[in-house]
This record gives sequence, C-alpha cells and structure tokens, in this order.
Amino acid sequence: VGGVLPSGFFSGHPTPAARWSAGALFAFILLFYGMGLYPDVGPIDSGELILAAWAPGVAHAPGFPAYVFSGWVWTHLLPWGNVAWRMNLFSALCSALGVAVAFLITERLIALLGTTDRFSSLLWASCGAIVLATGGVYYRWALTAEVYSFHNLLLAVGASTEQAELRVSTRDEVLESLGDPGDCFL
Repeated sequence: VGGVLPSGFFSGHPTPAARWSAGALFAFILLFYGMGLYPDVGPIDSGELILAAWAPGVAHAPGFPAYVFSGWVWTHLLPWGNVAWRMNLFSALCSALGVAVAFLITERLIALLGTTDRFSSLLWASCGAIVLATGGVYYRWALTAEVYSFHNLLLAVGASTEQAELRVSTRDEVLESLGDPGDCFL
C-alpha cells in the first residue's frame, strides 16, 4: 500500500464522470424526496421554522439565522405552492445536495484508498449515497421543514472543502492525513 497516485489526483476538482454521476444522483434523489414531501406543516418544529423563515423572525434558541435567511430567500423567490410546501421542498433540496456532495467525497476516497477502476469507485459511492439518502432519519428530515437538512448540507460542503485542501501523493500519506480514528469528533 504505498503506491504513487496519479498526478493531480487531489487537484480539488472531481472528474467529469463523477460530476455527471453526482448530478444524476441529485436529480433522482430530489425526485424521490419530492414524491414523499409533506404538502403542509410537518411534525415537531416545522411550523415554527416555516413562520420564522417567512416572516422573517427568530426560531427558538439558537435562532438558526443562516437557515432562516436562506429559507426567507427561498420562500420569496419560489412563486408556487404554499409557504409550508416551499420550506419542505427547501429541506428536500438541501438533503439531495448533501447526498450529492457526500457522493463526491466518497468517490474520491474510494478511488484513492484502493481501487484503480474509476467505475468501481463511482458504483460504490453511488451505493453509499443511496443508503444515506434513504436512511430513516436522513430521509424523514428531508421531507419536512427542519434545520437538519440544511445543517447536513453545510457539513458535507465543509468536509468537501477540507478534502479538496488535502495534498498527498501516496496512499500512506492519505492514511496519515486522516489521523487516528480515536481523534475524530464525528
């Protein structure tokens, strides 16, 4: 396990095949979520968050200002459906984007950590992304207005940015850069 990686492997940009696959996966997952979307106010805090985003206002502590502002922009730009449905769609959109970003991260790491076949890394990353998208809690929060989908998207984008900053040339360096599993905070 100490082989040299192709030059430019961590150039920060996914391959065209990975970009197309992520786009197709995003569209498929968004359609899948759209079929199960709540048509109106969902359970738990969704009514409060919908009102805070539409008004705009402050949701319960800590207020979720980024979510409220993004929701306000979304609900005022989207001209159709009731406000609750628009915010539910916003959650579905954030979740589907989060799945696509997680797919890109996973595809790059799978390709790097062992397989030399790009098709295999695309296939396995797709399987992982579909498992994430259809997992109980992730799926449930994708269908209703809640901050979790938005936060998952921000976490995925942050992880993607961190991965793009990774500059290594061997598999051993990648494993070292990932650190001790005991040091992970996730």
